[in-house]
Amino acid sequence: MLQPTNIVVMNFPLTLLVLGGLFFLIVLFVYLLFNRRKNKYLLIQNKQLENEIKQLKEELKVNLDSIDIKIHEKTKALQEQIEDRKSIDLERKIALKKAEESNFLKNTFLSSMSREIRTPLSGIIGFSNILLHEIDSKEKPEMYDMANSIVESSSQLLELMGHIMDLSRIEAKNYELKIDTFEVNAVLDTCVKKITDSATKKELEIDFKQGDNYLAEGDKEAFEKSVDLILDNAIKYTLQGKITIRLETDTHKNKLKVLVSDTGIGIDKSFLSDIFEAFRQDGTGYSRIQQGAGLGLPLAHKLVHLMDGELLIESKKNRGTTVSFLLSLTKKKHISGEEILPTGAPKDNFGITTENQASIFIVEDDKMNRLIFENMLNKYASVQIAVDGEDAFKKLNEAFQSNLVYDIILLDINLPSPWDGMLLLKEFKKRWPKMNKIPFVAQTAYALTGDKEKFLAAGFDDYISKPIDKTELFTIIENNMHKFGTLKNLIHEK
Repeated sequence: MLQPTNIVVMNFPLTLLVLGGLFFLIVLFVYLLFNRRKNKYLLIQNKQLENEIKQLKEELKVNLDSIDIKIHEKTKALQEQIEDRKSIDLERKIALKKAEESNFLKNTFLSSMSREIRTPLSGIIGFSNILLHEIDSKEKPEMYDMANSIVESSSQLLELMGHIMDLSRIEAKNYELKIDTFEVNAVLDTCVKKITDSATKKELEIDFKQGDNYLAEGDKEAFEKSVDLILDNAIKYTLQGKITIRLETDTHKNKLKVLVSDTGIGIDKSFLSDIFEAFRQDGTGYSRIQQGAGLGLPLAHKLVHLMDGELLIESKKNRGTTVSFLLSLTKKKHISGEEILPTGAPKDNFGITTENQASIFIVEDDKMNRLIFENMLNKYASVQIAVDGEDAFKKLNEAFQSNLVYDIILLDINLPSPWDGMLLLKEFKKRWPKMNKIPFVAQTAYALTGDKEKFLAAGFDDYISKPIDKTELFTIIENNMHKFGTLKNLIHEK
């Protein structure tokens, strides 16, 4: 009985061992089964990821291709825009160059036309003035009136040409201003003196009372020309009554106002909006009373505008017109009346005697102008005239060999090749150093804005434009004789 029990007891560990092995095998099987399924799942996931990556790569490639296409298209468009802009820029540069060339040609044409017109006008005005002084108005009144009409007509033509030239240069933006401080009353006084004779002939009263001597900022010559134009209009279109000139100040705006009023025919209200347009006239007003080109007010308006000023006009038909100039005041509002130098009266000669005549050398190629110079100067000076550069060298060389020294030399600028006035000036001073102590005057038909400054910068001591005005010529010669008063002594001492 004891023996079977022992056998059972003795096999129990083996049973546990077997059961443990079976459990291990089951767990291992489950693990392997799970791992297999996991790997299969991972493989499926991996494949899906690979497919997604492949799809993404394909989409990326498509997108990159699309981006490349868009970049290419944008680049091409930008290149086309750049090329278009380059083309536009080139066209603009070409247009600008053409405009500059056109402007240069226009200015050259204006300068040439001014010279070409002034040269024959110089002869016409000069000879008609000579006739005017030679003809006795009592013995030959008709001849005297004819000569006087030639002078007046020529002067009107010269004035008209000047206005057209000025307007053209302003429009071409080639009108040079010299902004500085100037005494307004002194300018107004000069302008009023210019119209005194015209006003007297028409029996018009000029009401001008000088107050404080205000200083304004601007171009003195441009302002004087503007006032001249307005006063000329006032005289021209006023049949009876008076011309009033007043000076006012606006301290709040720091402005100076010059008012020119007349009792003339006035301007129609419908025309006031066009009053500053060149060559436009009031068909029912100005043009019926007085012929003109319609340039006075437009030119004055443009000149004042260039100085950053204003020109205003108020007018009523048959009741008169008031023109106002507005300019900037300087910090120094006014000066005492003692500081204004009085304007001297025109002189008929140099104030020299026959024992102390001026010796004048002139280079002038135009026959008419040579005759005019001789007629103007022979009574008061010893005059030697050369017709061109070579003739000038010959006569000056003879003069220096004879120990003759000239007090002043007048050079025409536009002379036959190869010598023009500026080249002669340099050569004279180089060949004869003594001539550095002689005043040189440029006498020329180049009379546009800036021409005077150009010749002075080239070494000339003074300048006079053609047609030659006798009073201005005498004043220039006298001023330079005073300026170089010890000229002969200085040269002879050396």
